[in-house]
Amino acid sequence: MRRVGDDMIRPKHPWTANAHGLLRHLADAGLSTVPRVRELREHTERLSFIPGHVSHYPLSRKVTPESVLVSAARMLRQYHDATVDYVTEHGHGWQLPSRDPVEVLCHGDFAPYNVVVRDGEAVGITITAPR
Repeated sequence: MRRVGDDMIRPKHPWTANAHGLLRHLADAGLSTVPRVRELREHTERLSFIPGHVSHYPLSRKVTPESVLVSAARMLRQYHDATVDYVTEHGHGWQLPSRDPVEVLCHGDFAPYNVVVRDGEAVGITITAPR
């Protein structure tokens, strides 16, 4: 994964097309907290970069205030709520198999290394591998 200007370039995976469909759906639902799909190539994808701080363990002090926890919980709830009407047709074909009943598309790895924080608030959800 590497940053190029205002974008991130990452390797393409078998579930990337599904993830792009979901990201487009979330954007159409009004979520500003997820990356925007820019481009899909044979081996890579390009997504918008969400500026801010992403923490790994041990946690940075930037991600430990209660305001970050509250805003992150609110953001995750909005994410899950926005997937309810998407899951009916697109609940399968992801990195991991779904579990019935499929009600939402769970982020599955909502952790400090996948949350962008800026000015004491969670402002973005990313999808990266932990270190």
